Amino acid sequence: MNSSDPTARPGGRRLWLLAFVGFFLVIGAWAVAAPYDGPPDEPAHSVRAAGVAGGDVMPEPADAFAGTGAFQVVPKGIKGTLETGCWYHGQPDHSAACAAAPSADRELVSKPTSAGRYNPLYYAIVGGPLRLWPGWPGLILARLLSAALSAALLASAFTVLARWSRYGLMLGGLLAVTSPIVGHMSGAINPSGAEICAGIALFAAGIPLFLGPARGPVRPLVWLVGISAVLLVTVRSMGPMLAAIGLGVLLLPLGWRKVTTLWRTPLIRWWGLGIAVAVGLSGAWILVEKSSVLVPLRFATPLRPTQAMWAELSRWEQYLQQLVGVTGWLDTRVPGPFYAVWTCVAGGLVLVGFAFGARADRWRILALVAGGGGLLSAIQVINVNTYGFITQARYMMPLLVGVPLLGAFVIERRTASAEMARRLTRMIVVVLLPIHLVFLWYTMIRWQRGIKVNRPGIADLNPFGGAWTPPLGSVLPLVAMVVGLAVIGWLTWRGPARAAAVADLAEPGLGAEVPRPRAAAAAVGASR
Repeated sequence: MNSSDPTARPGGRRLWLLAFVGFFLVIGAWAVAAPYDGPPDEPAHSVRAAGVAGGDVMPEPADAFAGTGAFQVVPKGIKGTLETGCWYHGQPDHSAACAAAPSADRELVSKPTSAGRYNPLYYAIVGGPLRLWPGWPGLILARLLSAALSAALLASAFTVLARWSRYGLMLGGLLAVTSPIVGHMSGAINPSGAEICAGIALFAAGIPLFLGPARGPVRPLVWLVGISAVLLVTVRSMGPMLAAIGLGVLLLPLGWRKVTTLWRTPLIRWWGLGIAVAVGLSGAWILVEKSSVLVPLRFATPLRPTQAMWAELSRWEQYLQQLVGVTGWLDTRVPGPFYAVWTCVAGGLVLVGFAFGARADRWRILALVAGGGGLLSAIQVINVNTYGFITQARYMMPLLVGVPLLGAFVIERRTASAEMARRLTRMIVVVLLPIHLVFLWYTMIRWQRGIKVNRPGIADLNPFGGAWTPPLGSVLPLVAMVVGLAVIGWLTWRGPARAAAVADLAEPGLGAEVPRPRAAAAAVGASR
């Protein structure tokens, strides 16, 4: 390998930095393209972030928004939920021109927000610019801080997979789970994007740490599992449950002897303690602040259990699209073939991995699907007459992202050759990355001029103008997206070659099966 190549040292700082730049540009493109309140619930989270940045960390729970939320003291220029809506919620043909944008007014006022009871960690990271500059400058800077947090998690996931994926196919799995909705949510003031990226990083590091052979020191894997698990249990009220399911799926099939072997590693013990403390603090916050209380939405005629079940099953067609990306307030869908292509690639990794996996591999895949999708669907069916159909696929993604990653891991361990992994990974690069640009392009059209559903003309597909334009212009987000995709594509294209070059250096990892002495001796004799 050429030592002057910045990608030649898997896991190196330069590789991480390049991956960070690529992911940050892709996510940042969404951050500078969107109108205020273009991403879901952004006003509510903006008010919460500005309040936390001003020291209003633990407000008194109040009936601030339909029986939940709290009041926050924030600059007047930050518009709340009830001050912005005029162009979304089933009106994709309307542009954002009539939306109330944030202003530079710094007068402190009390504003209601449905996010007022949420854990302050994420909001402390992004809230500073909103407090100091409540107009567009502060909003864009806050979005970019959110983008940087998610990009750091994704770059860390990329770096560990570039080193620990056997033939690099898990890098293709990483692209398959980092769908356009991940960029859309990560470039907004909303903890959902950070939650999904924490789930991606957790599985990207946890799968090779617990299930695969290690290449060199495993400290980077342990650190990434620990950091991502702490973030996952903290940023949203469902986090402790999701983290418990994810870590349980990776750990429980290993057997008690392997778990005790893991526990003898001091760094793992310390991070285990840290995760336990984070779970305790998050649980205490949920109980004290009542952050899990939802907005009630009762039906005039209650649904019977069978009616609710069939209605929920019918919604899975929407969930599959949302896993790829239904942008805005679930009101912007790109043409259907793009969803089909993405679903086939991600689903193919899952199905092939399930077909060739061992019994434990299949159990893990089924458990993640049941925990990430089935459990939340079941909870919704049980509570539908109180809260309605409120579940979105992005709530399931912190667990579901582990399924294609696990499928890619099984494929490259049990059936794929280095050449097959290289071809598959490069096919994923060519097929999936351009779809990110399609989603941004189409969503910018929706925000700037509205989507003409019936017989759109060429002019209606122009993202460079309209009744509303981004504060930094329409060219910047598209250029940032193209450059970011080029960086990620180049790194991933070269990934399988780097992985295959060090594949023979693999040694049994902490969670991998270690051959018995007699079996190992027999294998050596047979090879001779």
